[in-house]
Formats: sequence, structure tokens, C-alpha cells
Amino acid sequence: ERDIVESEADVVIVDPAYYMDYEKNTSKTNGGDAAATSKALRKLAGRTKVVMHVITQAEEDDSEKRGDERELNIPKRSQVKKTKALLEDAAIVLAFDSCDGIFGLEVSKGRSGGEGEGIEGIFLPSIGYIEENSQQVVEELFADDIEF
Repeated sequence: ERDIVESEADVVIVDPAYYMDYEKNTSKTNGGDAAATSKALRKLAGRTKVVMHVITQAEEDDSEKRGDERELNIPKRSQVKKTKALLEDAAIVLAFDSCDGIFGLEVSKGRSGGEGEGIEGIFLPSIGYIEENSQQVVEELFADDIEF
């Protein structure tokens, strides 16, 4: 909280949530520590008036193709590594995946709607290039075997 106030932050990113030191489980229930942590984050965001992004990963899908055959696969809500409290507290859950220079971003949960809506685009973070675009542009970029 001190860091947020001192830096006058407008946006806070917690990445990844499952590496946090969780609050004490005073309810003595399964997942109570994570629920208490989620509640504390929600209160912190409210007190400091910041937009808080809490980041986690998707569960691995053993049926996914590996290596060169990997395809873009945006995780479903059921695959998100989470506590029930984090998922319930979130106003929006965005699912993201990237593969071979493209990305997909989809709304997995939206309190104001939009579930299932998504975008795809170019994702070349090593050179700082990210743009919503079409598959055709990505294929053209990689057609000449340009190394970045």
C-alpha cells in the first residue's frame, strides 16, 4: 500500500497471484487463505483507488500438441489457475495465449458482458511490436524468414 501511495500509481499489477504470501486462514476452511488474500486485494484497490490486474496462468492441457505443432489456444475459464475467490472477485477475466508471432486475447468472464469476445494480432515482444491484426500479416512477416 505504501508503494502505491508513494508512487501515486493508477494501475497495479500482481504477477503471479499464486506466488503471493497469502493472508492467514482465519476461517479454517479449504482455500480460506486465498479468499482472505483476494478480499485484502479488493479492499486495497478500493482504498487506494487503483485499477488492479491480478495475473495467473492456465492449467497445462496434456492433450495439447507440443513443439513445432503448437497452435494458439486461448484458455477457457475452467483452465485458469485460481482460487474460487479470485475468480468470483474479478470484474473481468481475460485469457491470453501467444504462439509463432501471434496472440489471442478473449474475455472469459465479464460482469458487464462480452464473454467469448476476443481479438487476435501480431505479438513480437522481443522487438516491442504488438498489434491487433490479421493472420495474413503475420504470415507475410514470417514468409521471408526474417530473424528478430
